[in-house]
This record gives sequence, C-alpha cells and structure tokens, in this order.
Amino acid sequence: MQHRLSRLSPRSFPDSLVRPLRPRAARWPLALGAIVAAVALWWTGPTRAFAQSDDEPAAEPEAPDQPAAAEPDGPDQPAAAEPEPDAPDQPAAAAEPDAPDQPAAPEPDAPDDAPAAAPAADEPAALEYDADGDGVYDPEEAALGAAYAEAYAGIPEEVTPVEPGQADLAELMETAMSTEEFRALVALAKRKVLTRLSDKMATKQAERMDKISWLIFLFSLAGVLLLATPLVLRRRYPGQGARMFKFSALAAVTFVVTVNLFGMVVVGMRGVQGALGEQTNPQLRVAEGFFEALHRNADQYRPLAKQLFGPTLRSLDEGGDQQPAAALLENGSKLIAKAQSFARVAKVFKKVDFAFALLPIVLLGVTLVVFILAIKPTLIEIITMPARMAAGTQTSAMATVKLALRRLGGEVGATACTLGVLFALTLWSATILGRLLPLAVDSLIQFFSAAVLYLQLDAAASSGVVFACLFGVVLFLVLNLAAIVLSSAFYLGKAQKIFQARWNGGVPLASHARFWTWGTASVIAAQLIPIGFMYAGWKAVDWFAGKMIGDGTDIHWKTLFLGGVAILVLGFAVVFWAARGVKALVFLARYKVAPPVAASPASAEAPPVPSAPRAAW
Repeated sequence: MQHRLSRLSPRSFPDSLVRPLRPRAARWPLALGAIVAAVALWWTGPTRAFAQSDDEPAAEPEAPDQPAAAEPDGPDQPAAAEPEPDAPDQPAAAAEPDAPDQPAAPEPDAPDDAPAAAPAADEPAALEYDADGDGVYDPEEAALGAAYAEAYAGIPEEVTPVEPGQADLAELMETAMSTEEFRALVALAKRKVLTRLSDKMATKQAERMDKISWLIFLFSLAGVLLLATPLVLRRRYPGQGARMFKFSALAAVTFVVTVNLFGMVVVGMRGVQGALGEQTNPQLRVAEGFFEALHRNADQYRPLAKQLFGPTLRSLDEGGDQQPAAALLENGSKLIAKAQSFARVAKVFKKVDFAFALLPIVLLGVTLVVFILAIKPTLIEIITMPARMAAGTQTSAMATVKLALRRLGGEVGATACTLGVLFALTLWSATILGRLLPLAVDSLIQFFSAAVLYLQLDAAASSGVVFACLFGVVLFLVLNLAAIVLSSAFYLGKAQKIFQARWNGGVPLASHARFWTWGTASVIAAQLIPIGFMYAGWKAVDWFAGKMIGDGTDIHWKTLFLGGVAILVLGFAVVFWAARGVKALVFLARYKVAPPVAASPASAEAPPVPSAPRAAW
C-alpha cells in the first residue's frame, strides 16, 4: 500500500494518513543521535584512558635521549685536546689555561643544578602542611607541621599484632593516652582527611558534569541530520525538495539550539544540586561522624589509642583514600590475628560505601531521564515540522520555534522552583544528618572497640559472634541513611514533576494540595523517627550493657553483643513501622503527578481568544 501512496500528490494526503508518518520521520534522527551519544560516551571513557596509557610510555624514551645527547659532548672535548702531543713545548703554557677553562664552564653549572634539585627533595615535607596551596611554608603552617609531629611522636606507623587473651585491662588503662592528647590527634587527622575527601568528590562531580555537557552537545549535533529530510522524503513529497530543504534547515538549527539550551538548564540544576549535596553526601557525612564520635567519646576510646586508633589516624593522615571506619576495621584484623571477622565486616562496609558513591551517579541518571522525557515532545515536533509543512497540515514553521522556546521557558521556571525546594530540603536534611550520623557511627565504633577488648581479654572468644554483631550495626547505619536519602529523593522528584506540570501545562499548584500537606509531613516524619529512636535506643542499649557487664568480674560477652545489636536493628524496624515511617515513604513514592499536556504547533500559532468586555460601572 505504501508504494501506491507515494504516487499521490501531497494535497491528496488527508490528516489521517499524515499523522502515522510522524513517528517514522521522528525515529531516525533520534536513533542516530543516540548512536552519536553512545560513541561519545565510549570515547570519553576507556578510550581516553587507553590513549593516555599509550602516551605515557611514549614519553619514557625521552629520558635516555638526554644522556645520549650528552655522551658525545664528553668525547668531543678530549678529541680537541689530541694535538697536545704534537707540540710538547708550547702546551705547557697554552694547554694549562685551556684545561681549567673547559672545566670552569661546567663547574658553575654543577652547583647551580645541585641547589635546584635540593628543594625538589624537600618539597613533599615542606608542602605537606601547605594549607592555602601557595607553595610557601608560612609560620602558621610551620606551627601546624610541628603540631602534627608532636601528636604522632609516640604513635607507631603500623598496628602491632597481639595474642588473643593475653591483654590486661588495667595495664591498658595505665599506658593509655590522655583524653586531651587523643582529642588533639583526632582534630588534626579530621582536618586533613575531610578536606581531601571533599576535594576528591568535587573533582569527580566536575568530571561528570564535563562529560554530560559533551554528551548533550554531541547529541544536539544530531540535528544536522535533519538536513537530509528532503532526501528521505523525496518520493513521498515530489517536487517540494527546495521548500523542504528550507524548513529542514530551520528545524536543524532549532533542534541544536533547543537541545543545548535544555542541557544548560539540566547541567546548571545538577551543578547546584551537587554543590548543595556536599552537605548531605553520605560518604562525607559518615567520615565526619567518625571523627566526631572519636572526639566526643575520647575518654572511652583512649585505652586503644596507641594500639589501634593512633596508627589508623596516621595512615589516614598520610593519604589513605578509604572510609575511616573501614580502615579502622581492617586494622582491627591486623591487631588480632584471629579476628578475621573484622576484615569481613570491613569488606561489607566498603560495599556500602561503594553504594553511597553510586548515589550521585544514580541521581545524575535520573536527571538525564527526566531531561529526555521533558524534551521528547518538543524534539518530535521539531523533527516532523518539515513533513508537516510539506503536507500542508501546518501553515507556519515559526510556530514550532515558538513552541520550543515556550517549553524552554517552562523548564527554566520549573527548575528555579525545584532549586528553591532543594535548598530548603538540603538545610533540613543536613541538620538531621549532622545529629544522626555521629551517633550511628559511634554505635559501630563502640561495639568494635568492645569486640577488640573481648578478643584480647577472652582466649575463648567467638569470632562469629563479633561478625554478627558488627554486621548488624552496619545494617543499622544503612537503614538510618536509607530513611533520610529515600525520603528526600522521593519528595524532590515529585516536586519537580509538579512544577513542570505548572509551568508547561498550566496545572495550578493548589491541585496538589494533598502532596504539599501530607508529602511535607511525610518527609519530616521519615527523617525525625531515626533521630528519636537513636536517643531512645541507645539508652536501652546502655541499660542492657550495664546488666551484662555488672561489676566487670563476669562479663556476658555473647549476650551483650547479640542482644545489643538486636535492640538497635529490630527496635528500629518496629519503631519505624509503628510510627508510620514506612507509610510515609510509600506515600512519597506512589504519589501520582499527571504529565502536562504537550502543546502542539497549532496551538502556538492560533490567535489569542479575545476576552469578554468588562461591564461598565
């Protein structure tokens, strides 16, 4: 049937036959654009790393080239001195001044090169505490370096293994570091570690934004393919090649400009979200909670300061790139040979930290999906515009341009409103995390330090009990973070859809009064319940621990570990469900926001409806 329709004139096409052609006309540029984006992603990823790895070895032969060039210079000088035996009488006076002149040239160069290389050797030590990064060792930075040297004076570089069941608690208390010294050590390590982690996350965020910007730009270049529309549709619309080429050129320019403008809005929103997200980033806040927990309970942890906490802080201070809690767990396995449960829990914690690291990538993917869904109707209208103009179903090509600009303006308005909600939500969530995470990480450190003492004091200690306890505490930490992160993400996503419906479809915000009322209450409740349980739950754990420890002569270690972690994990699950926290998350996740009705070019080119005349006074 298609070959028969191709012989008809364009005017003989009714609208019922033109409309089915739109998806076919819109499919091939989008498909080619997706191919271009995939090729760009492939090139910017492993290919770039492979190209860099090829370039680096290529630069290595340059080092031997310099000595090779210098070696001929050495033999050239003795070659010039060969005529000395030909004139033995005159060389005494003539050759002697020449001999010192030749070494005299290299001699000043040697001392000049030596001092130039000396600072390079001292650079790492001098710039290690260069806080402002200006390359100058200021007096304040010198004092900071002296404070670091004094704090780590009695701290070994590596953890010294001990035999299980051979430690004495009274001896550990006598040789323990003072509370003030331990807090000073924690404060110095916190300053460097958090700064390094923050800079690393900012660098990754900038790299992601650069890659996404390039992908959006390369996808916009797919609009150039619209110039081939007259060739694709030449049989369908014979005799209209020049007319279709004019409209195809307009559609190509509109496509490129629209995609790039939409991309600027999306990248700008994600950049602001990333900057504000530093206050709520789980990785950074967990690390911050680690140091705050050590500082607050320094008197409780100081017996293990020189054995365990000090070497861990030293390794983190010297450039460790992992979570402080994971490093502490790994050093626990080095301290006690049989404590392989610490290493297994450290692997679990690293996997949790890896999941936290994927969170910005997931949010970025969600942002791109929202971007594609928002721009898809506009791009389809732009792509099918030449075919509609040739078929006579659209009278003005500028109507499509106006529609794209109107849609872009709506996205800018929706993004501005979403950023306002994001700012308020970030302040609230940062406050909650600032109070919650130090307590949650403190629970992990307290159970861990108790497990270290248990393995050192009791020769028949069970490694399986320790693993079950610490795994449960890590699960408790994950549940608390999940309640905060999921409630914030659900609320922000629904708010963005509501604002898009308002700015692009004219849907009033009052029509979603149920979300603004119950949704806001849900996100507040879902984030307050973990804090309330944290304070109440730890009081219950302290009471239970006091019963199990007693006067210290007969400690029920297994009951203490298993019962304490059961109070935290099972108690949190029961309280969160009973306080309607689960229902709050379900409401935020399932709330429906109808997508805005996409405007058509016909509505854009239609004249405004005159309003009724006002009644005279």
